[in-house]
Amino acid sequence: MTTDDDNADGCISDNYYGHERGGTLDSVGVKTPTELVEFYFPYAGIFFRAAKYMKNVVCVFVRRGDVVMRCKKVLAGALAIAACFFGGAAYAAAPEEQIDVILNLPVTHGDELEMRLSENGDFAVTDLDGNGRIELLFLQEMRNGVPEDVDIENENVRSAWRHIASVPVSRKLCGYEISANGNKLEPLAVIFADDEINPNLRYLQSATRDTQRGIIYYNVSTLTRVGDAGYRVSLQSVSLQNGALQIQTIASEFGNYGIYHEQGTPEAVFGHAMTRHGTELSQSAYAEFFSKFSAGYGAGADEHFNAAIRWCPVQALREAKLQPSGMKPLMLESWQGFSLERLK
Repeated sequence: MTTDDDNADGCISDNYYGHERGGTLDSVGVKTPTELVEFYFPYAGIFFRAAKYMKNVVCVFVRRGDVVMRCKKVLAGALAIAACFFGGAAYAAAPEEQIDVILNLPVTHGDELEMRLSENGDFAVTDLDGNGRIELLFLQEMRNGVPEDVDIENENVRSAWRHIASVPVSRKLCGYEISANGNKLEPLAVIFADDEINPNLRYLQSATRDTQRGIIYYNVSTLTRVGDAGYRVSLQSVSLQNGALQIQTIASEFGNYGIYHEQGTPEAVFGHAMTRHGTELSQSAYAEFFSKFSAGYGAGADEHFNAAIRWCPVQALREAKLQPSGMKPLMLESWQGFSLERLK
């Protein structure tokens, strides 16, 4: 089994795999803390206007000498309540400052994060849950080689097997998030609702938001090699909730790769598909299901987005660590490539 990078020369986003985007887009992109509150919590303004009104009412009923002190206490209380409701999003430091926190932590120079930097794979800087506190994600892919008994005399056969060998047999996803007080990194838990298949966050199909619950869901298509020439496509929903990556497999397709002497690329031959409830799907029913999934399937979702994550090689981060400019420019490049674009 080997572990390697898909692109060791620079950062890539999920459309590195040729995923086309469409529709009229309203770019959300990188936001200031104030914009984050307005975007992710549309009714935040009502709360703050109420807090301002509370301050004025208290000022009327206190003695003259207590006005300033009482007003400050009421306003501070309102801000504390807002921080609880909004997860600290309105008061998180700027992403550049949060990256400085990561780079200045002792853990960067000899602990768990250092171990991540010693591995192959890619990293990304994101804000998946939109709480204003950035995450540092690591994704590693494991692959098997070409079976030893393969007919290597035919060039097309050799080429087809090289394509099959490029499909990962498994992945390892882990991550960290800036803490609520902004002074350390906290590891993210990874919770699987069903099959323990780490999602391919390189290839985001779409994103949706359940505004009632305040949760953003990312629809992901994860291709995995099974055995020598089998494959599985897992349609997954990924969200970050309260410091945990929640992963649920919505449906799965199983099949095998056909290898032919007349062509140098393998052909994916559909076998069967099923939903997470065990309901079998015909090839046509699965194709329809996949289309809806790609367009933004999500129970309770009332807003739809295109999403992008910019992944950069960990090897490049190791090399940057030795340069005078350090790792910050590369981490900023990844952060600037993370975006949510609302579909109108």
